[in-house]
Amino acid sequence: MSVSVNQIMERLGSTQTMKVIKFIEDCFDEMAMGGSRETQVTKLDIEDDLLRYAVPLTAAKIISVSALYQEADGTELMESEDQVLTAGTSNWTNGDFATFDKVGDLSVLCGATGQYCYLDDDDILTKNKIYNLLYDLTVSAGASFQLQSFDSSDVLGTFAAGTQNEIRFTATETSEIKIVGTGLGTGDFDNFSLEEVPLSEYREISRMIGQPAQNYQREES
Repeated sequence: MSVSVNQIMERLGSTQTMKVIKFIEDCFDEMAMGGSRETQVTKLDIEDDLLRYAVPLTAAKIISVSALYQEADGTELMESEDQVLTAGTSNWTNGDFATFDKVGDLSVLCGATGQYCYLDDDDILTKNKIYNLLYDLTVSAGASFQLQSFDSSDVLGTFAAGTQNEIRFTATETSEIKIVGTGLGTGDFDNFSLEEVPLSEYREISRMIGQPAQNYQREES
């Protein structure tokens, strides 16, 4: 849509061109002072169990609506024999730990810093994806262990003693994983679980079909 100076003159009731141009300049100055040239994003908390709610006056003009999207839960990436080590047939493989046993649980003795074992499962990790590793661990005094990538030895996390502990990490390479001793002593690992973390992000809604859900994620925008 275009507007000519003549049309503006008619609306202002003035035939003085310079006066009309000055009016336009003043108008744009006021718009700039009011922040109208800036793109504004308003994020609103949607209340639980409400299908209708009052939109604040600050959201005078809604251009688009986005909702939190989450992919389905990840699937287990480890084989069952690598999770609960009962028969001694798992793919956990010794690198150079002083002692290594995988019957009943994964039991290792770190006799020198940097000794390791690894899960012999080709490319169980994919670069840049996020994972959760669950595990149980009992350690002797002084023992400590890290989770590392296999090829580049990137530190993905530090193991802590306890049950159902979690390490969340982003894979730095497509590779296997390994357990590396960083303090001398024994460690007994068991009940492993490795899953990819589902993707969560805000996506613009193109259209809505049917009735909205009874419960909304917090901080939809």
